[in-house]
Amino acid sequence: MTQSLNHKNKTRIKLVLWAMFPVIFGISLVSLISLVFKNTNYAEIFKPRNNTAIVSQSFTEEKIKDEEKSKYFYLNNSNDEPRVAALAYLAGDLNTGEVIMSKNQDKKFPIASISKLMTALVADEISKEDDIAKVSKKALATNGANGELKLGEKIKTSDLVYPLLLESSNDAAEVLAEHFGRENFIVKMNQEASNLEMSGTSYKDPSGLSEKNQSTVSDMFKLTGYLNQKKQDLLQITNKRSYATKKHNWSNISRFIGEEGYIGGKSGYTDEAKQTVVSLFSLPLSKSGNRPIAIILLQSPDRKKDVENILKYLKKNIYYGGAGDANADWVTLKV
Repeated sequence: MTQSLNHKNKTRIKLVLWAMFPVIFGISLVSLISLVFKNTNYAEIFKPRNNTAIVSQSFTEEKIKDEEKSKYFYLNNSNDEPRVAALAYLAGDLNTGEVIMSKNQDKKFPIASISKLMTALVADEISKEDDIAKVSKKALATNGANGELKLGEKIKTSDLVYPLLLESSNDAAEVLAEHFGRENFIVKMNQEASNLEMSGTSYKDPSGLSEKNQSTVSDMFKLTGYLNQKKQDLLQITNKRSYATKKHNWSNISRFIGEEGYIGGKSGYTDEAKQTVVSLFSLPLSKSGNRPIAIILLQSPDRKKDVENILKYLKKNIYYGGAGDANADWVTLKV
């Protein structure tokens, strides 16, 4: 009987010890961890390493340097301004996208036939190589006879771009729009303007006859820059003297064709828009070479005179290079 009780007591003691073991072990472990953490320097653990700090500082300095870079161009006489009668104008570098000078650059005006630059862009984007359009009576009824298209005539959409840009044919603009669905085509013109972030631009027709075709010189500079980068073939058309097919011979009506440095553009006129123009010139503003400069006018009474005055001003007062070039011979000779 006594042996039986001793055995039971031993068993109970073992069970108690086994039950206490995890508690004792846990307490010991917590004590050990606390001791270790007590001597740990958290600030040192999360302190940025020197090499990381240097890289971050270097990146920041480079960013500041980029933001503080001087303009690509320099102005000889900041007090002088060109004589320009247009209500809005802009001259900008097509390589850098930099605006050299402007007036009312974000003010909206009717743009007349320089709308056709967008018409040409959209037609080029959606046309297929073998697209053939048919000249309708409605298209021929559009104001203006340039293009000499005939009723019922079938013509490649790729050929229609030539009378559109060379002769500013309103008929050609309408034939193109009708071929792709006029309303859908105009929607695409506005979508393209939105894609190019031309927030001040809206199109109501493909020709520019509508006074509701409106834009800003800033937006037209964006469009011109895009064409210069992505669609130079369209701008090259505007610098051709003529283009012929078996049935047609279209001539360039631009007053700037043949001017020194002229590399393309588009003009327009309506009573509401007055004279408008997008003109591109390659100008000797750098010792190392020419610069591609866009000059854009809206609401001009005499675009030829305005553009010529801007050109004279740019050639005399603007140069590209470092600040140290200001006293170089090729600059002082310009003054």
